[in-house]
Amino acid sequence: MNLLAKREHIWISLVCFTLCSFAFSERINSWGLVLLAIFTLIDSKLITKIKTASWSSKLWPMLAFFFVYLIFFLFSDKGNTASHSLVSKLSFLIFPIIFYFENYFTKKNEKIILMAFSIALSIGVTYMLTRSLMDNYFFADQPRLAAAFGRMQVSSYIMHPGYYSAFLMFSIIWQFFNRSTYSSFFIALFTFGILVLLSRIVILFYFIFLLYIAWCFIKNSKNKIQSLGILFLLGIGLAALLYQLPPLKRRIHLTISNMNNTDKDKGIASATASRRIAYEQELKLVTARPIIGYGLGNATKTLRQHLQKKGYQELGKEMNTHCQYVNTWMQTGIVGLSTLLFLLFYNFRYFKKEKSLTALWLVLMISVCLLTDDLLEIQANGVFFALLLSLYLTRVKTISQ
Repeated sequence: MNLLAKREHIWISLVCFTLCSFAFSERINSWGLVLLAIFTLIDSKLITKIKTASWSSKLWPMLAFFFVYLIFFLFSDKGNTASHSLVSKLSFLIFPIIFYFENYFTKKNEKIILMAFSIALSIGVTYMLTRSLMDNYFFADQPRLAAAFGRMQVSSYIMHPGYYSAFLMFSIIWQFFNRSTYSSFFIALFTFGILVLLSRIVILFYFIFLLYIAWCFIKNSKNKIQSLGILFLLGIGLAALLYQLPPLKRRIHLTISNMNNTDKDKGIASATASRRIAYEQELKLVTARPIIGYGLGNATKTLRQHLQKKGYQELGKEMNTHCQYVNTWMQTGIVGLSTLLFLLFYNFRYFKKEKSLTALWLVLMISVCLLTDDLLEIQANGVFFALLLSLYLTRVKTISQ
């Protein structure tokens, strides 16, 4: 086996390890990033690669996003929150560079890596559900099936339901565009997982994805009116069936009933009400300092102080911005927000031009999920998104490239 083949096999193993770690832990992926960086640094041909490299413009949006955070960090108070915000963006610097110098993400290897990820996720989902059923139903003093399928209870064994749902949604997208013998099984299992974890923004995105699938089906059918009618009836029937699920029905009712809850004396249980209040206050904060923001690491701190001044004492103790666009704007001003938006827009245009549907829908998923969560401030999601974007941006068609 020649050196190139050996490095290819090691590279695949390291990428598989990093990607599959998300199925079981929020932290292990850091080791994968470090190992991939070391693997690149010990390459005997690295110096030659650097000297002969013609830097591609497609890397600049990701690199610019990191460097804006780095510049603001240099002028910040360099506290723990500022350091954490910068460190959580390191993957936007490291992954594009190391994969630019060495990337074996061919079509063949993509199937190996992402099928391994699907298998890991299926084990993770099964583990969470099994543990929850054992602890809250089969071996509980007071068995409660509803508690066993509670979103927070199920997700407590690995990570937050919103974060994990994004992993499941991406795998559904990949399985749909890269259908195999087991794709139907994975899609069904991951769909069930999403319905249990009940992340509303991921379910909304899933609905958008289903509309796209329906549009493709109608577009390719001979009798478009008949196909539209069949899909409409199926959609109504499926929606009515899903509404009968107790967790989903309860979450919808809680959302509606707490939509206008503005109680300042108690903590607000409804995520919808608390986020609506937070968004209103965040809008006032960003309009007060739209150009330079409030400094790196100060988004959550500034929001909480403002909420407490407005009388939301309980909410001011634990509320986050719950929107990456606002979070970036508050930390790095209009420059940081512009680099984030350009990063998403550029990748969308690039993958659309390349006709890479999996990567295109990945960008769309990221764009939608950032609306309701500070996902790039979370290590698991930030590394996950940067890893996949870098793999698809720097991919090669053949190993000889």
